[in-house]
Amino acid sequence: MNNPTENPGDVTLVMGDAEMASELLSGHIVEGIRLIRSLGAGGMGEVYLGEDVRLERKVAVKTIRGQRRLDEGAKQRFRREALILSSLDHPGICRVYSLLEAESVDFLVLEYLPGKSLGEWLEGEVSHRRKLAVAAAILDALSAAHQADVVHRDLKPDNIMILDNDQVKVLDFGISRVLSDAPPPGSGEAEPAEADTARAEKMVGTLR
Repeated sequence: MNNPTENPGDVTLVMGDAEMASELLSGHIVEGIRLIRSLGAGGMGEVYLGEDVRLERKVAVKTIRGQRRLDEGAKQRFRREALILSSLDHPGICRVYSLLEAESVDFLVLEYLPGKSLGEWLEGEVSHRRKLAVAAAILDALSAAHQADVVHRDLKPDNIMILDNDQVKVLDFGISRVLSDAPPPGSGEAEPAEADTARAEKMVGTLR
């Protein structure tokens, strides 16, 4: 295998999740990104803490899990998330820095957000005033997305981060939808904006 520090895009990865994680976390630099440790896993892939060695900043790096890397539909959703995030510019929405597509692994390089999920945050001693402020910030971020014709469709406590200063960040637009792609009236499928608003209203109820 080529030295990845000299040829960043040429890392060849085996298909197993464990082998891939071991390979990625062994100090390799891929397209200027060094992975440091795993931050967790979701339905589609793993998320790692990384370092942009050129800009000297921490980043979050999302990858497609295992055999899903061979699923063109999963890769399209991955690219779609990158494109949607790049179209949104709001302090309450996680920023995307770049989409890196190598021969055998795809990286979505995101803003690193040290903090707690909304669910974890609510387990602590939180005043009613702070809860209301967070609820308002969540709705403000969703409103900005809706104004850009984007609905989240997977809003839940795990997809909302609360930073140390109580700043809200909405994450994971992987199954979001552009309003122009909405189903035709009378199709029986919920309109995406209505579904997103219903989730937001339900979530605001959990902050009481």
